[in-house]
Amino acid sequence: MTQTAYKFLLECGYTRFPISPYDILDELKDYVVCLPWSTAKKVMKSEDPFHLRQLKAEGRTIRMRGTGMYYIVYDDVTVNSPDRISWTIMHEIGHIILGHLVEFSETALNRGGMTSKQYGVLEVEAHYFAAEFLMPTAILKYYTGIQSVQLCFTTDPFMYGYHEIQEMSLAAIRRLNRDNIKCCILTKGLLPIELKDLYSENEYGITLISLNEDYREKTEPGAASYADRLAALRTLHDAGCKTWVSIEPYPTPNLVDQDLGEILEAVSFADRIIFGRTNYNKTVSAYKENKHFYNECAEEVIAFCEERGISYHIKAKTQTKE
Repeated sequence: MTQTAYKFLLECGYTRFPISPYDILDELKDYVVCLPWSTAKKVMKSEDPFHLRQLKAEGRTIRMRGTGMYYIVYDDVTVNSPDRISWTIMHEIGHIILGHLVEFSETALNRGGMTSKQYGVLEVEAHYFAAEFLMPTAILKYYTGIQSVQLCFTTDPFMYGYHEIQEMSLAAIRRLNRDNIKCCILTKGLLPIELKDLYSENEYGITLISLNEDYREKTEPGAASYADRLAALRTLHDAGCKTWVSIEPYPTPNLVDQDLGEILEAVSFADRIIFGRTNYNKTVSAYKENKHFYNECAEEVIAFCEERGISYHIKAKTQTKE
């Protein structure tokens, strides 16, 4: 994957980084069409282009067998981060450049002809390609200003049920730690016990917005259970590791009725707690007391942490004027 990414870099003539995937799409415009999901709905006259909603996917690519054209559709509705969208597009371009939709024809329309393990291998290869293309390690190693790296926003480093991704993430963390670069991890999967033997400055975190498993299955399908996430984090804490919890995006009562205090007690062993509201959600906005609710929640988190000597951070725009 690395050699393929570097070869493609040379062919495109890029010498400055980071590279925008939209520039790549311009290079590939003769045989690649990329559309945001909201636009694809109108163009394709489909309620769910490429079944992104049904599959809970952030992007999909289909190769038209008759013309050989590739069509990428990415989620621009539930995904609001430009960086995340850029990664998704580059990931899908990786599938094209690596020949996945030609050599593995089962992926052209669906996964029906592939096992989860086979599909997982292709996903990891596309991840590697995207990473090497957007910021090649051959160049990155000459930059000495890096103090820490956070692994979570482009993809979950310990994606539940994907052993290949876990091994890739562990390898990346070990490589960074070798140069005394701290890694800050956030996952909705299970933090592996191997982390306890790595760099002591690393920080390991989980997302925990509820203790209600029915709500988790609705909002985080495929993720590890809340109880299992907590158990894995607690194991690392007990081994002397630095641990933290992200209670974000925290839901309003019209999404799930719950007690924030119970969640805080469950994570009271952590070294740091980050709290933030749910953004860009019509249901949250429809909750008339949402500003007052989040202000009260933030105050509860602050009081809880200060009483117990826990470091905390309240995300921007969580506390607002009522």
